[in-house]
Amino acid sequence: MDLRKDIYFYADLASFPASGAANLLYVDSATSLIYIWNGASYVASGAGGLKYGGLWNAATNNPTITSGVGDTGEYYIVGTAGTTSIDGINDWAIGDWIIFGGSAWQKIDNSDKEGYNTIEDEGTPLTQRSTINFVGSGVTAADSGGKTVVTITSGSSSGRFGIADSTGAYTFYTTLSLAITAASAGQTIEFFTDYTETGNVTITLKDGVNINGNGHTYTHSYAAGNSNTFQNISGAISCVISNLRVIRSGRANGTTGDYVFNATVNDSQFFFNGVFMESTYGTCVNLGGTTFQYKPHSGDLYAKAYLTAITTQGSITGFKGQSTSSGRGIYGLGGVIDKCTGMSISGNGIDTNANCNNSYGFSTSGIGLGVAGAFYNCYGNSTTYRAGDGTAFYNCVLISSSGFAASNGQYRNCTLISASGNAAGPYLLNKHDNCYLESTSNIVVVGPYTGEFRNCTVVSLWNNAGGHGFTIGNGSIITNSHIKVENASANCINFGSAVTIKYASNVFAGATTAVNANVTQGVINTEDNQGNILL
Repeated sequence: MDLRKDIYFYADLASFPASGAANLLYVDSATSLIYIWNGASYVASGAGGLKYGGLWNAATNNPTITSGVGDTGEYYIVGTAGTTSIDGINDWAIGDWIIFGGSAWQKIDNSDKEGYNTIEDEGTPLTQRSTINFVGSGVTAADSGGKTVVTITSGSSSGRFGIADSTGAYTFYTTLSLAITAASAGQTIEFFTDYTETGNVTITLKDGVNINGNGHTYTHSYAAGNSNTFQNISGAISCVISNLRVIRSGRANGTTGDYVFNATVNDSQFFFNGVFMESTYGTCVNLGGTTFQYKPHSGDLYAKAYLTAITTQGSITGFKGQSTSSGRGIYGLGGVIDKCTGMSISGNGIDTNANCNNSYGFSTSGIGLGVAGAFYNCYGNSTTYRAGDGTAFYNCVLISSSGFAASNGQYRNCTLISASGNAAGPYLLNKHDNCYLESTSNIVVVGPYTGEFRNCTVVSLWNNAGGHGFTIGNGSIITNSHIKVENASANCINFGSAVTIKYASNVFAGATTAVNANVTQGVINTEDNQGNILL
């Protein structure tokens, strides 16, 4: 195969032109396979194709290449000239190929300027005969035979970010700051490698300027002062961030005051696709200032933080937040949390003052779903504390291994299960309608406060004389419910001292004595003006 052909790089096979040209090589960056055009379709070169590994710095051997070690067909293109000795070869010029032939690395000499190859990324040359623009340090241009040859000379610090114009030609930038300054609405800044910032650098997002990480990692390691990695604090914007991993590090655990992503302007809107953000010390993502954000944020965003992963004033959809300590996975201060996952070690999984739909909240020793919000079609889980503690729960499943499945709030059409704790209680004026409550090794519903249970199924699976269905206090109401205990010596309704409870039209099962002697029936057999019996 002729390896002196022009070479074009594309994001994937689907990005190739509808028809190719003879004597050109087309690289699928997603699989690193090389294709040629046979006149009718693209065909992978060789038996399984060559596999492109990226640019190689022959001065520092980065990425590391070891003599005699590699995969057949694996190759790199020299981006920085050098004299690193690989399998006896130590003369490497920009544009040369180093390719593993099965037992040793070999050089394909492509450095002759008159025969200079065109090496393009998605149709734009990195080293080419025609014109290309680089912005930043470490880039030189030389003329050869009337041809403009642009080469990268400082290796890892050059040409990391690119912006394509309307024709598909890229301008390359050495830093993300330079790229965001140059970008205008409708353009996308692309990453072409991993990159690390070590100073007081903040990327201020622009309206309509998107960012595509192409799967790379952007690390911001800065120990002194407050510095957001990405921010939007001065005007409403809308943008898309995709295929990017962002890490904020360098400060002590628990430090607050800066974020990986800080957006505090009303009516801004962000869409995420395949984005991971992490703060190793503080809060990761902050969406919203002191007032409600009216436009929603959505997409595939996974935020991880030592403290709170995601704080939001506005509505969010599809996000995942994880706190690795006592912070919140997702903290909602306004708007709707929908189709989200919040996880925490000792804080709350999802904590919201508004509504939460179709979401999952988990905590090891905190609250799965809480504290003041209303939850619809949600799943809450806690290992050692409360699975649910809020204003209202509708069509939810709440499970705790050793704590309360549910405590505060109104519950309708819910399932509440605790393995070794109580399914519900112990707080005042809880209301349960059409719910299933179960405890494996404890009292199902515990008081002494007042609660209401209508049309519920209450099951104690604890085969112990103390495995009662209810121990709740004065004024509680239990009607039209099915109450079953595993141990015959337990009571369906029990209390240790004299109480009055209104209970009627219930079905008791499993207990020799369904209601113990301390409980007085509090039903008043009088009618209202519609003929209904008053409880």
